[in-house]
Amino acid sequence: MKKSICLLASLIISSAVFKAEGAGKVPRLAIGAEAGTTGLGVSAWLTLNKQWSLNAVMASAEESGDYSTEGLDYAGDIDLDNDIIALNWHPGGGSFHFILGMILTDNFVSVAGQPEDGNTFNIGGESFTQDQVESITGDVEWEKSSAPYLGIGFARKLSKDGLSFYINAGVMEAGSAEASLSAVGNVVDQAEFQALLRVEEEDLNEELDEYEFYPVVRLGLMFRF
Repeated sequence: MKKSICLLASLIISSAVFKAEGAGKVPRLAIGAEAGTTGLGVSAWLTLNKQWSLNAVMASAEESGDYSTEGLDYAGDIDLDNDIIALNWHPGGGSFHFILGMILTDNFVSVAGQPEDGNTFNIGGESFTQDQVESITGDVEWEKSSAPYLGIGFARKLSKDGLSFYINAGVMEAGSAEASLSAVGNVVDQAEFQALLRVEEEDLNEELDEYEFYPVVRLGLMFRF
């Protein structure tokens, strides 16, 4: 988050410096607000010339989701925190652009296992009653804190001022899921149970590895000065 704050500040300062030096219509600054799969965010652009611009975004959100392994269902609380730094290329200075960037991620999911029929946990292929295992909880993070980001988008031409709409779509490589589960109950300290819990962690990792290549869709409004 601090890196994006610094970048946003540098975009504003750079724009002011270029204007003070009489650089003309470019570089110029745009600011905006957006919503998407990376969260709700604020954004800024610095126009470098008729075909290139820099973009920085700070986005976050809290959501909920459900996940399942072969033996257990989970209720999840999702915490998204994504800072985007991107270079946009507008071929011919048009509205369509290609995006090459990096997303600084701090996304994680807090999960709680849901017992079958309200009474039984199936862990690593073995069944345990709630008299044996009271609860199973854990956190899931992804391997990469800096994820490469590729995309395409549409926005007002860099030569145009004023209020406009933009849309970007792409993908970031978040890496493999890394789950850490813990349990409370009478049998949870037994070596056999701990081995089964590690198997359940791997099963949950496989379930969440579908987000290794995470879709990045961003919709927003910007105002270019």
